[in-house]
Amino acid sequence: MKRYILCFALICNLIVVAQTNEHQLDKIKSLLTKASSFLPGDTTNAKLYLNEAEKLAIAIKSDTSLCRIYNNYGVMYAKLGAAKNSLAYFEKQLSAAKRSGNQKLVATALRNTANIISDMGDNKKAIERYQLAYQIAKNSNDPNEQSANLVNMGMVYMTLGNYNTSMHTLISALDIIEKTKNLSETAYVQYVLAALYNRMKNFDKALELNFKALDNFKKLKDERTVAALRFNIATIQIKKGQFTQAEENLTANIPYFEKIGSKERLMKTYGQLLVIAERTLDEKQAEKYSKLALQYSALNGNVINDITVLRNQSRLDISEEKFADAEKKLDKALEMAIKANQFLELLNVRRDRIVLYQQSGQARKATLELAEYDLAKEKVLNEENLTIVNQLRTAYETDKKEKQIDLLNKDNRIKSLDLLNRQLQLDKSNAFIQQQDQQLTINQLELTNKNQLLANQQLDAEKKTQNIKSLEKQSRIQKLELQNKNLEVKQRNLAIGSLLMAFLAIGAISFSYYKRNKLKQQNLLQAEIYKQQEIATRAVFEGEQNERIRIARDLHDGIGQMLSVVKMNVSTLNPADKTVDNTLNLVDKTIDELRSISHNLIPEALNFGLYAALEDICQKINDTGKTQVNIHIAENVQHINLAQQNKLSVYRIVQEVLNNMVKHANASQIDVDITKGEAHMLIAIRDNGVGFDTAKIDDSKGIGWKNISARVHLLDGDMNIKSERLLGTQIEISIPA
Repeated sequence: MKRYILCFALICNLIVVAQTNEHQLDKIKSLLTKASSFLPGDTTNAKLYLNEAEKLAIAIKSDTSLCRIYNNYGVMYAKLGAAKNSLAYFEKQLSAAKRSGNQKLVATALRNTANIISDMGDNKKAIERYQLAYQIAKNSNDPNEQSANLVNMGMVYMTLGNYNTSMHTLISALDIIEKTKNLSETAYVQYVLAALYNRMKNFDKALELNFKALDNFKKLKDERTVAALRFNIATIQIKKGQFTQAEENLTANIPYFEKIGSKERLMKTYGQLLVIAERTLDEKQAEKYSKLALQYSALNGNVINDITVLRNQSRLDISEEKFADAEKKLDKALEMAIKANQFLELLNVRRDRIVLYQQSGQARKATLELAEYDLAKEKVLNEENLTIVNQLRTAYETDKKEKQIDLLNKDNRIKSLDLLNRQLQLDKSNAFIQQQDQQLTINQLELTNKNQLLANQQLDAEKKTQNIKSLEKQSRIQKLELQNKNLEVKQRNLAIGSLLMAFLAIGAISFSYYKRNKLKQQNLLQAEIYKQQEIATRAVFEGEQNERIRIARDLHDGIGQMLSVVKMNVSTLNPADKTVDNTLNLVDKTIDELRSISHNLIPEALNFGLYAALEDICQKINDTGKTQVNIHIAENVQHINLAQQNKLSVYRIVQEVLNNMVKHANASQIDVDITKGEAHMLIAIRDNGVGFDTAKIDDSKGIGWKNISARVHLLDGDMNIKSERLLGTQIEISIPA
């Protein structure tokens, strides 16, 4: 009876505890609702309610409630830009979720911590947590959580510059979420994909996806994301030169950002408006937006935000010519970008440093910074290409090993069958051996009988052997006599052979000496021929150049002046006569054509120096709009003084190479680098054209390559040509300086 009373009391106690806990849980929900009503503006009152809810949850040991409370704390601090505080509460959320045993809560907490860790620059750790969260969501068949983690991973890969992996991850997320027909999540994935296309410079596709996402978020009445999309659309419109539309989108966001008190978004908005003002050369607006951007700038621990703040401050310093202060801030921003592995921010900071050094007149530093910028871009492409190659190599090796296993299995089956066949053959061999043993016994008996007969025959043979030995002794004596005679003959032949070899050796040495002298004479003659050919070629080129100069001067001073006189005489005729107008137009065209011919015969740009003339050639090609030519002339090259004739030869060489690349290579870009070696001027010309077979240069029917080769040879220079089909051409010319 006493046992029943104790059980009844225990049950009653459990019921009371359950009712108490349920009441406390309702109170926690009410406190969380009140805390949310004060956010995002009044964080003080929100913290009071969250703190009270946390105490109640700890008292009743409700880890599920603690997850919700710590989630609210983390979100609140994240919106305030306090990344460290936000991460601390999200880590508490993760611990509570693990204690609760609810895998869905664990996945959510992992994603929250990964978001903040990524913002703080540790992208590798963030990706690891996203992958854990994605696996949990996949095991629990939660498509929304799967998509959310894939989207976040895609964004991190995008930040790292790994665009291929980012694209694959985001498309997987879109495939998953479209099946759920979740408008909000679908719009968000479109929003992130648009950002990726923007990074990949596919601006049209980026705008298309941004506008789709904008329409969807307007339907959802999500002001925050609508504002973010307007900002993204504006940045793309700036890149496309659509400044009016971009300014409208940016200014439309300002009231909302002021309402929610987001200093970071206001800073970025005014920063973009500053860019528009600078592009449109509106100095007053630029100064206004620069001050507003700085007004809302504040370091908060978020890597991207802090780098943006430092860049904005350095811009103002540059405009006020405080170059030293600007350099310190950009150095700090560069260090942060490198440490956080923020590729795009790294490139942005390096661009700002190039502007700083150009504005402050530090040309050498600007050149070095430009080289670092190019290396940074090339490094991420190489890393991305290396990742793809490793993936392909792994797939190839796996397939190769599977095929090898199949071959080994087949070999094993063949060997098993072969072993079985050998066993059968061995059995047959054993049976045959037994038969042979029986036959051998019979043969041994027969052999015994034969041995007896043989013994008798052997006695007769011994007698015959003695007779044979006597004959053999006589034969050996005769052989020794014959060998002595042969030895005498060999000695005589050896002496004769030695004399013949001596005569042949003397003859060979004499012939070799004769051939050597003859070859030496031929080489001297050939060298003289080459020398005369070089003198003749040089004379031809010098004569050609002198003739060009003479013709150009005659055209300019003679026919040019005569045409000017003709134009003056015609202009005095009746101006109402249309024939006079037509004649004047024809004379003007003739003068222009004459001037063009004169300049082609002797380049006028050479009057301003070789390097100015080369830059002029490149600019003329750029003006056509078909091919972009980038020329870089090192500072130490400027001090090289070449003879006027050599300057003209270098000019003609570069002109001919560029013309060939433009006409035949279909190149969209050509790079010209002129540097100085120890005792040579080095000219490197590269294009991204279709390439050609260098082995066919000697068979070329045109005179272009022959002229280039002849001019390089006359300058005692060397030329090296590398080209592959579809990979472009590189020509390196070395000229003594």
